[in-house]
Amino acid sequence: MSDLFIQLLVNGIALGTQIGLVSVGFALIFGVTKTMHLSHGAIITLSGYFLYVCTGVLGLPLILAFLISGLVGGAAGLANELIIYEPIRKRPFKPFIIVVASLGTGIILENTLGLIFGRSVINIRESTIGSASNGIDLFGASIAATDILTILITIVMLVLLESSLRFTKLGRAIRCVMDNPSLAKVLGINSRKIYLLTFFIGSFVSAPAAFFISLNSGLYTTVGFEAMLIAFIAAFVGGIGSLNGAFLGGLIIGIVQNLGLLVIDSQWKLTLAFFVLFIIVLIKPTGLFGNKIGNVEV
Repeated sequence: MSDLFIQLLVNGIALGTQIGLVSVGFALIFGVTKTMHLSHGAIITLSGYFLYVCTGVLGLPLILAFLISGLVGGAAGLANELIIYEPIRKRPFKPFIIVVASLGTGIILENTLGLIFGRSVINIRESTIGSASNGIDLFGASIAATDILTILITIVMLVLLESSLRFTKLGRAIRCVMDNPSLAKVLGINSRKIYLLTFFIGSFVSAPAAFFISLNSGLYTTVGFEAMLIAFIAAFVGGIGSLNGAFLGGLIIGIVQNLGLLVIDSQWKLTLAFFVLFIIVLIKPTGLFGNKIGNVEV
């Protein structure tokens, strides 16, 4: 039982970092723009398919494929902001419209990908990492090489993102818009440019998330939406608008979902995620590290 517990814990940490990476991108966009960006999942899927094309069709190195798919994801995020969200904000509208528009955009993108690539699950493992599956044994648990890579790359990306937000001029401008939009306006910060930059950065991180998720589940048209749904829960568990909270929320969800397999069937894993959200909201409605949010576009 102890070996099984440790193995599930390790698997939960690996899953949690994947959820956390998606959740951080979503939380960054929501925290700055207050936009419920539900097409974030479709952008993850788009990045995954471009990564597959780069490695499986064009034969490009994985690092270059990461960069290209990340740029495609970032461009898709920019397009969402410029074509969908910005025009809606300029007109009198009911807040729910932006949610419908975002969800509809995601559905259109997913179905377009389905028309191009088909509905079959694509195995990206062979075209990206080949047969590499060696790992290490730790306290009776086997940690796959891909899980180690997931954790390391996620940590590096989060450190780079957090450092950029704290120690660069653009990063401080983003934090100012996130924390106090009125003050940012007084200081002359161009909120529109910050919104565009935020959508690009938040969507750019979808590339490695798409890769790690698709390694385990395969690549299919709704893989991003399913990941985004859990990341959405994680973002609210950690505290919407808090990047560290979003990542921690992802870790909590991943660990709880895997340790829950000790007592329940795997088909109830998503139910566990909602159960965690329910408990956290009862105890602290703003999430573990969140603050009260004013005019939110939900």
